[in-house]
Amino acid sequence: MQTQIYWQPQTMLHELQGAVIDFVKEDEVHYQNHFLPSGRIIASWTDSDNYFQNKAIGELPQLEVGKKYRVKRFIDNSDKMHAYLSWRFYDEKGQLIDQHYQNGDEDTFVVPANYASYRLDLLSAGVGSFVFHEIQLAPAVDGVLIDGDHALTDHLSAYLEVPEKVVSKTLRVVLSEPAFRTMDYPIKDIQSSPQAVLFMATDLMHCQSYYDEKALDFISQSKRAVKAKNIEFVGYGPISSLTALLYRQAVKGSTAVIPTKEELELPAGYNRRSPGLATFLQSLPAKIEEERRSEDGLLTQPSLLANDAPVQALAAKGELLASLTYLDWPLDKKAEKKRKAEEHAAHVQAEKAEKLRAKQDKKQMAGQSTKELGSANIRAVQEKKAAEEDEKPVTTKKSLFRRGHGFRKHQLERAEEMKEKPTSSQLLQDFFTKNRS
Repeated sequence: MQTQIYWQPQTMLHELQGAVIDFVKEDEVHYQNHFLPSGRIIASWTDSDNYFQNKAIGELPQLEVGKKYRVKRFIDNSDKMHAYLSWRFYDEKGQLIDQHYQNGDEDTFVVPANYASYRLDLLSAGVGSFVFHEIQLAPAVDGVLIDGDHALTDHLSAYLEVPEKVVSKTLRVVLSEPAFRTMDYPIKDIQSSPQAVLFMATDLMHCQSYYDEKALDFISQSKRAVKAKNIEFVGYGPISSLTALLYRQAVKGSTAVIPTKEELELPAGYNRRSPGLATFLQSLPAKIEEERRSEDGLLTQPSLLANDAPVQALAAKGELLASLTYLDWPLDKKAEKKRKAEEHAAHVQAEKAEKLRAKQDKKQMAGQSTKELGSANIRAVQEKKAAEEDEKPVTTKKSLFRRGHGFRKHQLERAEEMKEKPTSSQLLQDFFTKNRS
């Protein structure tokens, strides 16, 4: 993002004695002083200040420690008076820790460590006059606002964003809505899509030159670079919408997408700008409706409730870009095949794991059943043995007496049987007695 620093009536001034200051417009201030010694501070800007003490509000952006920044100075010096810049950095106690002087139109500096605040001073060498336009402050990149973008003019830049694989044959040109003091591309407001997008940006003070022939040449080059057949111009504020319609009218076969009439309200305070800029802003609604066609696309507000605030901020409505149609990213056949193979392998592995787990569960249940059956058999044998033990007669003195008495009786009966039955000798004697005769 780039910051524009302007010399305004509320800017802190020094050495007013003998000075003549004419604020023609926001980016054109004429200064004249024929009695000012060289090296004196004329005006100052700070990033933060005590309003109750100095009656000044910080106008400089916060900087990142250790980062390199680029500064462009737009000042028309005279032959006798030369204006230059001084960047001063302070710590938390207000002590000066670093200072950088800029005598050329473009320079860079590195933000020192442990800085708490910084100040920009406009100084002069010699006497006479000069014209102050603006000072541009932005991170030092390989481009204008970001790496890879191009400067079409001093106040108009463009950046072509091309995805790895372009599917759409339509080049989308998004025109940034100009804002006061800042200049940037609405890249964060655009969803990722396989479509080439050309971003264009300018600042509010030069918004009347948003439509430029050099831009048409760059748009044609970008169209050929991405092999597009159609061009779609997108605007999401009053200035960018009119510019989109003008480019659509200049490029044959192109289309435009802009918000509805209700979304194109002018910001409060526009009539307090310089006369030329205020007149241009006031004429925007009528010019837009005059250039609008029925086939032009519309951007709608994504919020459910309308903003009923009586004061509209001077800012772009980047959220309107969310209602654009975005293409889905195409499927990479190799990546899709690899993904399916990985899913199949994972599915097979899961099935194997499930079968192994089921087998282990079955084995565990079988072992548990065998163990339970063995325990049941052991318990049955023990119960049977216990039952037999319970059925055995209890041995007492009486039972022992009866047992002994019965055994004696049995012996006596057997003895009687033996007496009645002849012995072998008697049988032999009887045999010989019978055969003797």
